[in-house]
Amino acid sequence: MKKQPQHLKRLRVMRRQRPLARQRIIMDDLRKQILSGTLPPNTRLPLRLQLLQKYNVSNVTLQRALDRLTVDGYIYARGRAGTFVAAHPPHLWQYGLVFPGSSSDHTNWSLFWNALDAEAARITRNGPRRIVCYYGTEYPPDSPDYHKLVDDIRHHRLAGIIFASQTARFQGLPVITEPGLARVELASASNHGLPSVGLEGHSVIRLALDYLKSRGRTKVAMILNSQAHGQWDNFWMEAVAQHGLSTASRWFLGLDQRHPECAANAVELMFYAGARERPDGLIVADDNLLETSLSGLVLAGVKVGTDLDVVAHCNFPNARSTTLPVKRVGFDVHDVMNACLASIDAQVQGSKSPTHVDICAKFEENTAAAIAAEINKPAAHPESGLDIWARR
Repeated sequence: MKKQPQHLKRLRVMRRQRPLARQRIIMDDLRKQILSGTLPPNTRLPLRLQLLQKYNVSNVTLQRALDRLTVDGYIYARGRAGTFVAAHPPHLWQYGLVFPGSSSDHTNWSLFWNALDAEAARITRNGPRRIVCYYGTEYPPDSPDYHKLVDDIRHHRLAGIIFASQTARFQGLPVITEPGLARVELASASNHGLPSVGLEGHSVIRLALDYLKSRGRTKVAMILNSQAHGQWDNFWMEAVAQHGLSTASRWFLGLDQRHPECAANAVELMFYAGARERPDGLIVADDNLLETSLSGLVLAGVKVGTDLDVVAHCNFPNARSTTLPVKRVGFDVHDVMNACLASIDAQVQGSKSPTHVDICAKFEENTAAAIAAEINKPAAHPESGLDIWARR
């Protein structure tokens, strides 16, 4: 079989590429007009014939460009009425939520991220805001989701980005350096010049100690993530003393959340001594350690609610059910996500916003979901005479 000359091969490739290049020109131009506000939301695009003449393309090339913009959420077709700019285009109404890990990787995923992930899905379901999640970005160059994120940034498909953890791994990369994009990170304080939203962990301990004192408990213990152990040591001792309670260094345990099974042995050992030598109040300050910590109490034969009261950190409204009675305290992801979105919206609008916002802990009954459930609870109807007569 005779080989085809190279110059003919190149010509065929160029012919195939030309419609793609023209599609990009159409998409870039229309998208630019939408981004700049020249074509505001709900505005009808020029008639098809006008677009064909303006861009000097075939009907197929134009349609493919419009299809791509439709998939990206910029425009929508209304049959014979024409094609319109979306009421909620992505550069104003779509946000990215970036996780370093994924739920399939149990060694690099927390229950707090589970709660954030679920809240993102709820917000998207209820609209008009949409949140796109990107997973497994701990090592950006090796992450398919990271490359998708960069593509979405460069094609202006996001109003802003929420980083579920600190952004050190992204420094110098387009996700941080690309200009004109609103960003916020979930961190105790931003070290990289980005606005941040933090979880005020000390408020969990204060509320927990308030509760244990109200229950008449006097000797308290705490289990927390080993990463926070050194940072919280002094605060713990001072807070316990301020509440007029007592503790011991052996009752302040930092455990690795990646190996929660160790908590069962640690708790059983903590309560191995007789009743006079062990705590009567326990705070589990990391929900990743809660289930196995409660297993340790069962192994130690401790009666929760009688011998001991337990206060457990949870992420609301995704608190896990437990077999033993616990008082739940933690952070409402509604508050967390609202603070992140408010920061991004302020940046997009060019208005002044705080560089850092702290979210304080709440008891479960004070969370948005609990209050909404109480408000929506069906009212009790007084019994009618017929109902009373029927039971006689």
